[in-house]
Amino acid sequence: LPVPSPQELVVFHADNHDLPGGASSDNSETVFSYPMYRRLRDGAANWQGIASRSSLTAQLSTSGSAERAQVEVVSGNFFETLQLKPLIGRLLSTADDGVRGASPVVVLSHGLFMRRFGGKNDVIGAKITLNGQTFDVIGVTPQNFHGVLGGDSPDLYVPMAMRPALNQDRDIDRPGSRWLTILGRIPAGASVETAQAA
Repeated sequence: LPVPSPQELVVFHADNHDLPGGASSDNSETVFSYPMYRRLRDGAANWQGIASRSSLTAQLSTSGSAERAQVEVVSGNFFETLQLKPLIGRLLSTADDGVRGASPVVVLSHGLFMRRFGGKNDVIGAKITLNGQTFDVIGVTPQNFHGVLGGDSPDLYVPMAMRPALNQDRDIDRPGSRWLTILGRIPAGASVETAQAA
C-alpha cells in the first residue's frame, strides 16, 4: 500500500470459518463482528493501531445529479492507523466515530474529487446526499491511495457510526454478524510473529 511503513500493516485472519452466526464479505479475508473488532482494538494497547473496514453501495446525489457510488465504511482510526495525510481538508478521526448516527461526514477519494467536483478546493464543506442522508465533505484522500483491497477503488469514506443511516442496519453490534475486515499496524519494533503471539 502507498502508506508509510507498509511492512508494519497486517490483516487479521482466523483459520476457523465455522463461527456461529452469519457472514457477509466483500473480499476473501476473514470477516469479524463489530463487537469482536472493539475487543481486539481495546485490548491491544501496545499496537500502533487496529482499524476495521467494510463497504457498501449507495446512491450519491450532488447538485441534482445522481450515481451509484462505492462507499468504504471505516473505523474512526482507519486513516490514523494507515498514517495517511489528506490531500485537502482532513480525514476521518475517532471523534467522528463516536455516537451512532451523529457524525454525517464524508471523505472523498481523489478520483471522485476530480471527476465529480473538478478538483476544486471549495468542495470542503459541500453537502452531498448518500441514500437520502446528507453528509458534509471534510476532506480528500491522497492521489495515490485507492483503498486497502487490491483491484478496488472506493469513491467515498464514511465513519462506521454512520453505517446504520446508510443501509438501515440498526443492529451492527450483533456478535454473530460478521462483516468487518480488520487490519492493524503492529507494535513499533515488533515482528509479525510477536504480534501474532500477543
